[in-house]
Amino acid sequence: MTFFEFNGLSIQKQREIVWNGVFLDVRADRKFNILLYDLGGFYVEVYHDPAQGKIVKLISYRSTKPLEPFLDQLSTGELDNLF
Repeated sequence: MTFFEFNGLSIQKQREIVWNGVFLDVRADRKFNILLYDLGGFYVEVYHDPAQGKIVKLISYRSTKPLEPFLDQLSTGELDNLF
């Protein structure tokens, strides 16, 4: 599936497809747990509101620039273990 095909789907269908992607990481901000998935050629952030117990939005992107908040969570030691 391409980035554009994914974005043309309903939010319900996007939710179904994202769970078949590759889970990469999770981070938390003040309100949401943000789960990152790789869908082969693009990424999707799943915004989960723990107070409501539901997914409130999905954001998809092809650039790696939005990955920086996830990378900032890794310590230098964790990065060294990757190589």
